[in-house]
Amino acid sequence: MTAIGQQILALLQQQHISYRHVHHQAASTCEESAAQRGLPMAIGGKSLLFRTRSSSNSPHQANFAMIVLPADKQVDSNKVRGFLGCQKLRFATADELMELAGVEKGALPPFGNRLLAVPMYLDRQLQTNQQIAFNCGVTTESVVMAMADYLTLIEPVWGDFQRGPC
Repeated sequence: MTAIGQQILALLQQQHISYRHVHHQAASTCEESAAQRGLPMAIGGKSLLFRTRSSSNSPHQANFAMIVLPADKQVDSNKVRGFLGCQKLRFATADELMELAGVEKGALPPFGNRLLAVPMYLDRQLQTNQQIAFNCGVTTESVVMAMADYLTLIEPVWGDFQRGPC
């Protein structure tokens, strides 16, 4: 287990939050993760780390932002760019994911501003879910918990980030 995974489990135990810790085969996609958990893909929290750059930043200064949306949806980068007010936007590289969060691609948990120094934005559709499931720092371990409990642990900004109508 990674350091961030250990931090998440310690936080859940410290806050006396019920959760299910699922060990499974490596899952590199949202579809595989949902199948390994035996749960609908829609309750998965897909965490995407973006590197942003705006005109007010110097050419070499960049920031990061975490966008979390239902795992069965695709992100609309134009919506993200508009919401964040940035001119340039790209996914974080594998090296940046490792440097910032200590995780490989597909294993980033949705705890941006709580455990990482990264602002966090949740897609509004997640509000309709009773549960959230996410990879816990590795692609072989997941956490499933009540959405209401999850929301007590983070301070997200809500927005519309998925392709198509929300």
